[in-house]
Amino acid sequence: MQIGLNMSLSGLRTLDPAASVRALFANDEPGVWFEANDANTLFTDVAGTTPVTTPGDAVALQLDKSQGLTLGPELVTNGGFDADSDWEKSGHWVISGGAATMPLTTGYLPLYQVMAFTSAKTYLVEFDVTAITGTLQVLLNDDPITSNKSNTLTVSATGRFSGLLTAQAGAEVLAISRTGGASSCTIDNISVRELPGNHRTQATTAARPLYALHPVGGVRNLLEYTEEFDNAVWAKEKIGAGTAPVVTSNAALAPDGTMTAERVVFTLPSGATVSDSSQLVQDFTFADATYAGSIYIKSNTGADQDIILLIRNGQVATVTATSEWQRISGSLVATAASSNFGLRARGTFTAETVDLLVWGAQLEQSSTATNYQRVGSFLDVSEEGKARRGRLWYNGTSHFMETGTITPGTDKVQVFAGVRKLSDAAVKVFIEYSTNESVSQGAFVVAAPSADLDNYLFRSSGLAGSAYVSFSGAAPTTNILTALGDISGDSVILRVDGVQEAISTTDQGTGNYLAYPIYFGARAGTSLFFNGYEDTSIIRFGPNLDDTTISKVESYVASKTPASELLIPAGPELVTNGTFDTDVSGWTATRSASLALVSNTIEVTGTGTMQSAASQGITTTIGETYVVSFDLVSETGTARFAVSSQDNLNTAPDILNNLSLSAGQSYTFTFKANATTTYLHLASAGATDVTSWDNVSVRQFIPK
Repeated sequence: MQIGLNMSLSGLRTLDPAASVRALFANDEPGVWFEANDANTLFTDVAGTTPVTTPGDAVALQLDKSQGLTLGPELVTNGGFDADSDWEKSGHWVISGGAATMPLTTGYLPLYQVMAFTSAKTYLVEFDVTAITGTLQVLLNDDPITSNKSNTLTVSATGRFSGLLTAQAGAEVLAISRTGGASSCTIDNISVRELPGNHRTQATTAARPLYALHPVGGVRNLLEYTEEFDNAVWAKEKIGAGTAPVVTSNAALAPDGTMTAERVVFTLPSGATVSDSSQLVQDFTFADATYAGSIYIKSNTGADQDIILLIRNGQVATVTATSEWQRISGSLVATAASSNFGLRARGTFTAETVDLLVWGAQLEQSSTATNYQRVGSFLDVSEEGKARRGRLWYNGTSHFMETGTITPGTDKVQVFAGVRKLSDAAVKVFIEYSTNESVSQGAFVVAAPSADLDNYLFRSSGLAGSAYVSFSGAAPTTNILTALGDISGDSVILRVDGVQEAISTTDQGTGNYLAYPIYFGARAGTSLFFNGYEDTSIIRFGPNLDDTTISKVESYVASKTPASELLIPAGPELVTNGTFDTDVSGWTATRSASLALVSNTIEVTGTGTMQSAASQGITTTIGETYVVSFDLVSETGTARFAVSSQDNLNTAPDILNNLSLSAGQSYTFTFKANATTTYLHLASAGATDVTSWDNVSVRQFIPK
């Protein structure tokens, strides 16, 4: 299973990340880009030999995407052992026939090569083992004889292997040896290349955050194991003379056609009274809110049978299960209390046994039941017709990750993050640059919450002091956070869901952000542990960004956040005929463009003039924020999309001009209007370029 990293990296080598984020690091700006939705970057061990695959997996390593995950040049000379040279051999190592062999013997006896490693840099090591007895180890070290046990890959089988090793201070030797005892091996095709980036790790098992998958739109179902009623989270209770219900797992076809419906038999004695019952319930702590509960039921006997739906121990509804599947539901205005949700058979029923098939339980803060969401553990949630997004869960008591030391060499930083805050019980650190920003110079912290508890806080420190801003957002809440720090510019800004909410111009003095690691989920891994989810974190040290770039990156982060309705606007549709179902009416050909309806898309062809476009003016309010989305179906040449106060592209767009589109992709951006009429331009940039567009939409962005 140690080929996992190699397989994942083969895909990463061709990765073309979103242009708006990739452009942040185009000039080698220091920083990080961690995206939990990209499972190719997540591993369950620090060496990166085992990929994360399943919700609940503990994450020990997450690769930084800011440098493109492009491997550096080969550092090994004669890695194929084509000649008996370039390697230092001790003991009984033999290089012959295009391989290196260590006969069966004991002792450390390394095969090694001196090469140039850089301290704290990460290297991908790959090699073939064609024969082995015992255990082999491959390591980066400062001495070929003394083994650094904390920086090794160990192998005890044949195959192609790979793993990540981080060079320690003074490391300059790649060494191969046995780990002890009688061992022998044959090794070939060894390769060492740097994997650039500030990757983050967690060596301690109990401190690793857990991988989660949640549907786009977020999680509404508050229950767990909503189809596994045999799970211990569902209590099988008897009251009075009743009998605990009996569950048979996967007993029949569920409404979705899978073999996941479970049989539940509730038994009551003859002559049972209203105080006697048999119930299947899941405990839940209610807040002061309205809750809707629902569950699918069907009579297993074919005869009609009564059952009670419980919400907070209240008998919300008595319903009749028939021979057909039905979704029963009810709602209740609850007050804060610990109670439960489920089904109850009561002693006043005429039947002594209620024999049901059940499936798909749901409890949500709502007055009516919404679309069903399947929940395994709270980390594993899905909904029919909805894509899922990956995220990392921090438990609030022990989970955190950290990078190696970063040396920015600048006094400006931009932080973009998708985050779900679950608790306001105490101050918690979400991201901190340094071990303690409050006593460090050239540092920053994003707290969730801050000392005001229900606030987000961003604080930046120069050499003379610090400045901070905060925004109230009571847990539980999902937000897109943007924190912009400029030490010499005396500016600290916090944006929430695409809107600037706070700014401070307090003097921070001078100086750059200094050399520190970045901690995620805790202060230095020892205190102020964050409770919630991290979806994407992008941190860039470099020149200040313009509003258009900031908006693009925020939209990208939102697109990787499960609760992506944060950037789904609430205003009416402003575009006329953005779907091109029957024609291209509503759109004007500008700069000599030729417009045509092709397969329910609008095709824009340049006819000898640059920046030929299909254009449309929409009514906007100056200063208000809007969300624009579209599909670029195809392009021959170069496609350009622009938003401008000008009615054509004769002058440069003054609101939004995306220059990095790719065919077959969907895009979403936010923009702030600067005129009462704002123009959209679907452009073919070259004089004879042809582009095809669909699903163009603009609606006012009203954040939660």
